[in-house]
Amino acid sequence: MVCQDLSNALRKDCTKYYEYYTENSSRQLWFVLLYSVCQFSFLTANTFHLSGRLASHPGQKGRTALGIGSYSYGGLSHSYSDFSHRPYTRKKTSRKTSQSQTPPTPPPVIGVRFLISSLDQPKPVCYDLPAASKLRLLTDPSSDFSMNGELSTKGFNQIALHYKTDYSLMLNTSHILYHDGLNDVMFLWGQEPSKHETDSVSLILRIEEVDVTMGTVRVVLFRHKKDGEMFLWPAVQQQPNHVGIQGIFGKNNLEYEELPGSVIKIKDQDVKATWSTATDYRRSSAPVLGCWLIPYESVLKGELSDFTVSQL
Repeated sequence: MVCQDLSNALRKDCTKYYEYYTENSSRQLWFVLLYSVCQFSFLTANTFHLSGRLASHPGQKGRTALGIGSYSYGGLSHSYSDFSHRPYTRKKTSRKTSQSQTPPTPPPVIGVRFLISSLDQPKPVCYDLPAASKLRLLTDPSSDFSMNGELSTKGFNQIALHYKTDYSLMLNTSHILYHDGLNDVMFLWGQEPSKHETDSVSLILRIEEVDVTMGTVRVVLFRHKKDGEMFLWPAVQQQPNHVGIQGIFGKNNLEYEELPGSVIKIKDQDVKATWSTATDYRRSSAPVLGCWLIPYESVLKGELSDFTVSQL
């Protein structure tokens, strides 16, 4: 009963002060302070009063049913439970990261290593060429001979030899196709050795190699196997020595001078070299040799596009 009387008295006093202070705008600041005191006092009294009676008379006229600590003042309804039971939700803010995306690392270039040996040089030279290239291996315009090849990851997966307009020899890792101008003959790797001669063309088949002579050019083509992959490799045994020879295997006689600091001198040009190794697929035994590894531009004296072909 005391709590109820105190609540009614506070309501009456707050209403009186509200009417007095809001008549003039200059009194509004004082009203804000007084209103805050009234709110706190009324809330405290009303809480004690409602805690004992609101639960048994939730629908009683003149009482708010908003919950313990609910009150109405100046036409506005407030509830302490609105603040105590309202779930707290934190506003999500998007955080902009200043981290720049790292570009993907390109895959390493897979190259095939070539060897150049010379009787006048104690150490061979080697260089790398990218795989999946169709290369001009050897061309002699004077005799109308050409040899092209397509690189795989280990060596060549196809090699084509052409002589004049009639003769051609196409090799891959499974079979050999020979055309003599009139007939097409197919051979298989590993078959019984045989020999075929027609005019200025000679073809000798062995177990894992083919010895070919076309005009003034002689090439032995080997079939190797490494890491389960079959591939081909040509070894030029004889060729003309005139300046018209083209192709990467036309550079068979490279002269250089060793300088201190892993540098070799090729035709008045100092080239940085690295001592490395390369497998010599020009032999059936495929030995591993030490070699000076240098950029292919220093050996071929040109760009890779100068030694590529569109078709074999």
